[in-house]
Amino acid sequence: MKAITEHLPPEVLHLICSYLSPHEARQIRFCCKALADVGAAYGFEEIAFYLWKADFEKLRAVARHPTISRHVKTLIYMAANLNEQPISLEEYIEYTTRGAYRQNVERCNPNWLPDTVPKVESCDLHQVPLSVEDVQENYRHYVMAIEEQRQILSTREDFDVLREVFSRLPSLRSVVMENDSSFFPEFYREEKSPFNAFFDYSMQPLEPEGVRQMDAIMHGLAGSGIHLEVLTAGYLHLSLIDKRFFDGIIAHCGGLKSINLMFSTADTDVTIHEDDTKYIAMARPLTAKGVIASFLSAMPQLNSFSIGFQTSLSNRLFYPAAFRDIVRPGFKWHHLRKVHLVAIKSDRQEMLDFFELHKDTLRSVYLRDIRLVKTSWTRLLRRMKEILRLDDIRLCSWLHGKVEDKNDYEPPARGETRAKFENWWLGDPEIDKNRCLSEDLTDWFLGDRPYPLTHPRTRRLGEFADYDAPVELY
Repeated sequence: MKAITEHLPPEVLHLICSYLSPHEARQIRFCCKALADVGAAYGFEEIAFYLWKADFEKLRAVARHPTISRHVKTLIYMAANLNEQPISLEEYIEYTTRGAYRQNVERCNPNWLPDTVPKVESCDLHQVPLSVEDVQENYRHYVMAIEEQRQILSTREDFDVLREVFSRLPSLRSVVMENDSSFFPEFYREEKSPFNAFFDYSMQPLEPEGVRQMDAIMHGLAGSGIHLEVLTAGYLHLSLIDKRFFDGIIAHCGGLKSINLMFSTADTDVTIHEDDTKYIAMARPLTAKGVIASFLSAMPQLNSFSIGFQTSLSNRLFYPAAFRDIVRPGFKWHHLRKVHLVAIKSDRQEMLDFFELHKDTLRSVYLRDIRLVKTSWTRLLRRMKEILRLDDIRLCSWLHGKVEDKNDYEPPARGETRAKFENWWLGDPEIDKNRCLSEDLTDWFLGDRPYPLTHPRTRRLGEFADYDAPVELY
């Protein structure tokens, strides 16, 4: 291998490594010095870490390495953590009877299970039970991990590590704080979690969500000299919809080209069937202050922004923010190419004004769970298709609007009354196994397919199609 690579120019080696996965690029570094340098450029571009002592040690090792440290471009802070108190051994053993948990643990090294324990081939574990003796060592390490986590939190070791690491990564351009896969799936690393070695799957994020992690990230960036271009974070507690939080981002990374923030409007301790209205009531007064719009307009260099709100309400008939709370009317980002919005309300002209203003640069639009309060989605979409030159558009989940002209739709079937409101369940191509309305809309918008929303309501969803006017709680 050494003899071959000696005669290949660096450009060819880089081209070869560009086709490798990060894992393969790291493996090829052991072949020779030439590939060690080139492999580092492709094997360590993205580093994910958890609130875990071993991950902190790896981070420090990467930051201190003279070659690898120069190639790290993205750090991902995975915010999942073990609960503060360990569950009982009895409950822990009960979890070992669940096939998916057992298989995850078996894939980890180390997992502290005896070598004599047979591997399971399916989710049916009745034929391969684990004894108390088998699982005790794994449980002991689980309890130790919780204590280790408690010490990290009390000593603020995560703050110290990020302060040390950021300043040693000269190519770092993107930081991600991720505690859920729903909205940033490209960054999610659940399958790599060190906590998969344990049978306790009742993990919760630190409360309030995202606050400590973002504080640690800002602490690390302060004085680091890093020119961050992309910041992605979700979920974030509502308390972070605050001028002080946004001013901190501007102070430490005001040159961002892309900002992606997903706020949680649900309490992690309640289920979808319980009362969540107190958290819903908190959202509107915070977003209505306009601090998000002021924050985004303070970064005129942005080429992409994503702002959204997660709610546990199943049909997303709750809108924590208005479009004007996110986008200041009349403000223009001269390089804006991509916009991503989730769970907001607006009106047709308000959104058209924005699209008209950015039609020369905008190339990608993602809208999910959006309501037009008094105007029609059909009219907005047809006008958007006329004025925008998009490479990609995705409309997902619920769209709610109001019929402006009955002639925009086919006549109702015999026995049906004309609907006054538009209510469509579009689905999500990332989740749905079968083709959904979202894909039909994309094909219509980008091509020559017929307009798919020929009726003002989705007909095939049973009880969901029975909604008329959307219920707005706040």
